Amino acid sequence: MVGDAKATLSYMLQRISESGIRGRAGNAAETAPAMAELDRSTEVPCKCTGIPINPIRFVKELEALLPEKSFVVVEPSMASIFSAAFLVQKRQGRMFVSNYTNGALGYSLPAAVGVAVAHPDSTVFAMGGDGSFHFNCGELETYSRLGLNIKMIVFQNDVFGWIKGETQHIYRSDFFATNFGKVDYAGVAKAFGVRSYKIDDPKNIMPVLKEAMEYSGPVLIEVPVPDETELVPPVPRWIESAEKNGIPCCY
Repeated sequence: MVGDAKATLSYMLQRISESGIRGRAGNAAETAPAMAELDRSTEVPCKCTGIPINPIRFVKELEALLPEKSFVVVEPSMASIFSAAFLVQKRQGRMFVSNYTNGALGYSLPAAVGVAVAHPDSTVFAMGGDGSFHFNCGELETYSRLGLNIKMIVFQNDVFGWIKGETQHIYRSDFFATNFGKVDYAGVAKAFGVRSYKIDDPKNIMPVLKEAMEYSGPVLIEVPVPDETELVPPVPRWIESAEKNGIPCCY
């Protein structure tokens, strides 16, 4: 802005007052109870012991283990909506990288490669769905060849989950081309020379994550999760349908 400092600042203060913008203390007073309620809402999901694994439990256990120097890269899927809603960063700064508004499936793996090359001293977590993984799993060759310290997490539920969720909760129509067959994603990664794991029990989440983080190289972790018609993520426009049809929801 170009102008007299005193006049410009006086005008800015006037506009701030008129807009009702509050300072840090006012915002903190509102944020603290909301964060406490968010923590309370994760207590039951974090104790879920069934298969498929509750995504909230996975995200919170990942959060507890995140190294100080780390990045989380996500794409539109279970990975983005649950991590954006429930994963809390340990320090300020842009550590969470997402292309959610662009809706580009397959983003997390190549984006994580870029982040890992730019920040070789950090651990990069790339999270996406199995539908997204189909778009560019060939990038595992780059991932493996460069020996990057990326931990790729594939949420496996055998569907294009967001499309299936919209179909059921908004359009209330029959599913079309949303489901696909079983794929051994850990096996695919192994074929590319990537260390891989399948988490087949919630009690193994932390041990697998710890082992993956101790290894300073490329890893893929396959995690079975319910799809968006079995456990509704915190998407406001889907909640009415979830409540009407008695489907568990995270909201």
